[in-house]
Amino acid sequence: MPRFVRGLVSKRTVVGLAIFLVFVTLYGMVNYQRWGDPLKFSDPLACITYTAEVEPGRFARLEAYGAFNIHQLWYGALYYFFPIWKIIRPDGQFLFSEFERRMLDGVEPPPSSFLLSDPLLLVLGGAFLLQLPRLARGRLLDLRATAALTIGFSIPVLLILTFFYMAFRYRTEFYPLLEFTAFLGFYAICVNPDRFDALSRGGLSLLLITSAGLGIVCSHLFLFLYKISPFTNRVSAPDGWVDLYLTQLKLIFPSIAQRLHL
Repeated sequence: MPRFVRGLVSKRTVVGLAIFLVFVTLYGMVNYQRWGDPLKFSDPLACITYTAEVEPGRFARLEAYGAFNIHQLWYGALYYFFPIWKIIRPDGQFLFSEFERRMLDGVEPPPSSFLLSDPLLLVLGGAFLLQLPRLARGRLLDLRATAALTIGFSIPVLLILTFFYMAFRYRTEFYPLLEFTAFLGFYAICVNPDRFDALSRGGLSLLLITSAGLGIVCSHLFLFLYKISPFTNRVSAPDGWVDLYLTQLKLIFPSIAQRLHL
């Protein structure tokens, strides 16, 4: 029997396909209960009607640039990691406002960064990359499986970075990759703890604890800002972001704002 055929009928392949079919079935059940069709995940007619009323320029942008465009990759990286995209220029416009209006359907607040909300995952992922040569030499890792999973988890990240709409909630697409590399980094640290002396172990522990604490605080802050952010495609903050969020707090919590004299 050829090797390829043996691989198809192997226990590993059968178990993997069974797990896949379970999730596909659950996906179809949810779609059927919501839309009456297991292969349908949205109402295109409602979406088109909403689009035409709220964002009439969307169809022109889709026609010109498509839903995914590699030229938006740099802006996506800034949006999710380095939020200089919302710096307000002296003319009252955002730093890349011309690019945003021309290429993007919407850019939602709040400004955020994985560097602040998830530094622990990034530190562990960095540890994995640093220890990868040693793991490969010691055959402590299945490199083919690791590469396949990493590539698979990277595809949604690339798509989101080049998507024509930037949103805080799309951050969820990054977490399979971030968590996978973080688990590998934790494994790389634990598989050979003797490699670290007492000083480096203490420094690494301090770095991990500090990263975890920073991530917890910043994650809650970003979540709070997201909850009070105006849900609109074209947010403007001519008087600055502090003034924008103070205005939002006054609208959402008028009694508290009055007591604080905001």
